[in-house]
Amino acid sequence: MKPRRRILPLLLGLWVALQTVAQTTNGVSPSPHPTRHCLWEVQGSNTVYLLGSLHVMKPDLYPLAPALEAAYAQAGIVGFETDLETLKDPAMTMKLMQAGMYSGTDTLKNHLPAATHALIVSHLESAVGSAAPFEKFKPWMVAVTMLEMELMQLGYHPEQGLDLYFSRRARHDYKPVIALETPELQIQLLAGLGELDGTQFLQQTLLELKTLKTDFDTLTGAWRTGDLAALERLLHESFAPYPRLRDRFLTDRNRAWIPELEKLLRGTTNALVVVGAGHLVGTNSVVDLLKARGYRVQQR
Repeated sequence: MKPRRRILPLLLGLWVALQTVAQTTNGVSPSPHPTRHCLWEVQGSNTVYLLGSLHVMKPDLYPLAPALEAAYAQAGIVGFETDLETLKDPAMTMKLMQAGMYSGTDTLKNHLPAATHALIVSHLESAVGSAAPFEKFKPWMVAVTMLEMELMQLGYHPEQGLDLYFSRRARHDYKPVIALETPELQIQLLAGLGELDGTQFLQQTLLELKTLKTDFDTLTGAWRTGDLAALERLLHESFAPYPRLRDRFLTDRNRAWIPELEKLLRGTTNALVVVGAGHLVGTNSVVDLLKARGYRVQQR
């Protein structure tokens, strides 16, 4: 029996551009005041805090730990993977839909193995009554739509994610906000998936929907207690079978962000940068790459 691959929770960082979470893990209640967090302090000419985000959460994860709030309070600039305000533009929604749908008479059925298509139809008919509206969606769009629907049923909402929480705070407090990449680039990360990768993503989504709550409980427990070994293990399990996807969604983007982070580290204003937690653990993570460039990076 093959081990279950948890790729979905770690790809959710992308869904914040398209739009992890219970209070217990493995039946054990976490400490109400964990001493470690998915938060790092990087020293340059100033201080840059790196906060690993869960992009969808339940309200009961708030209020946040004091260390996270303190990092925000000490930051004069707040950064995110992308510009969350731009995502509200209807034109961006149109770009997403155009990228995620077939044109003309082409349909999903023409691009999936018959057995996979039958499973998708069965799942959608059970979940929403009809699969017909999804037939114009490309595999990756079907995958993220099914994922979002399931998460909403489980009580997980993007509106409760750390990204939006701190974005709203920063704009309310008139703190400058920066983005590491454009919304168009994030859309292209999914839209540019080849046929094979897109189909595998959809097939894996269908398998993991059955255990999504358990996966998110595990992921959130590791995030909440700053358990880097557990987070890295989840990351390894997720991407080991998919090296191309790991490079596309994580490694290549981590490397692209380093020059922008170094600009902040050479500045005169402290900053808080909020990115998906998967970007901050393991080999070739943002933390790993900054350490290799000689910066002192300390988990808080």
